[in-house]
Amino acid sequence: MTDNEKAFVNDAARQLLHAAAHSMDVQHVLDTAHSILKLPIVLNDTFFSKITSSGTEGIEPKDLRRNDDDDVPSRRRWMQSMQKATEPLIDSEGKSPYRVMCYDVRVQNNIELAKLSIYETRPFNSTDSQILKLLASSLACVLYHSDLLKCNSPNQALSDMLRSLINREIKVEELRCSMQYFDIPEESPWEILIMQDIEENTSNYPSIQMYFFNTFGGASIVMENSIVCLLNEPLRNSKLKSLKYFLKCHSMQGGLSRTFYRLEQLRDYYLQAFFVLQRCRMEDEILLLYENCFMEDIIQNCSSARDPISFCRPEILKIWEYDKKYNTQLISTLEIYCQCMCNMAETARVCFLHYNSIKYRLRLIKEISGIDKINSKDLFEFMFSLAVLRQEWGDPADN
Repeated sequence: MTDNEKAFVNDAARQLLHAAAHSMDVQHVLDTAHSILKLPIVLNDTFFSKITSSGTEGIEPKDLRRNDDDDVPSRRRWMQSMQKATEPLIDSEGKSPYRVMCYDVRVQNNIELAKLSIYETRPFNSTDSQILKLLASSLACVLYHSDLLKCNSPNQALSDMLRSLINREIKVEELRCSMQYFDIPEESPWEILIMQDIEENTSNYPSIQMYFFNTFGGASIVMENSIVCLLNEPLRNSKLKSLKYFLKCHSMQGGLSRTFYRLEQLRDYYLQAFFVLQRCRMEDEILLLYENCFMEDIIQNCSSARDPISFCRPEILKIWEYDKKYNTQLISTLEIYCQCMCNMAETARVCFLHYNSIKYRLRLIKEISGIDKINSKDLFEFMFSLAVLRQEWGDPADN
């Protein structure tokens, strides 16, 4: 950069910081930048909805948009490149007569507030990138003390937090500072939903994210070939049916974590949702909850250390072997008996059997394994053992 260019950038910095400090007005800062750059400037939120602009008079709105509505993969690549960019980014793919340079407006802790778009009505020169960075810094100062984005800033902040927490890129102190600024409650019910296209086609993910936000709220990011959503209104009650319908309409599958209450726990619940999504794909289901398969998750984690069968109660193994040898149904009877909290009458009703038939089977179970009275500890260990056996060996009748 020449001495003249350095002087130009320094003067621009002085003007922009003066505009930010003395007016605390976004429009004034943009107008100042436009007078320096002589280029149209648009300020968008992180969903690319326009907030305000400067210097776009006389330019048709269609000319300020990327003209690739019929080219979804192109738009998707462009959005991904913007998310990863650390420097001002020139659009080399856009078909609009005005190529656009995009830049993120951020505050401390990397919370993204907005996106700047500069449109090329003249060739970009060597000072434009520097001035754009100064403009972004000035806008961050104004927006940080402004209510302009308060309506949707929490959701934008959550999107950044979501990625940072999953990747373990944010400290607890930074997280709490950001939550305090954006008025995000320290303890609130959260859930993680991970969605994935059935055919792993990611080109329509941006539109699905927008539809999902409009329907269910929360924040979302794209990670690899999935959409990860952070929801601050649990879906387990009235909205669960709507979620299943949403996934079906968009040819998606989803895994939903348990509800948690502190954002610093997010990564563990992300792993829950990720595990559930894998089960979803294995079982060809549209939606599964972690409650549906948490036992399998425990078993899988156990199996990484040792043979999971070693965790099973030996009495259950004896019954399983008996079923396999004589083609009986004692394992399933015991499982239902445990699920019915050791109530024989309820077990008979669920099994569609006579009370005496259940009584006979339980007596046979006692003779084979020694299982008689079942306390709460036994109940848990039996159910865990049964889940392990079904996971590892399947049903005795199938072996």
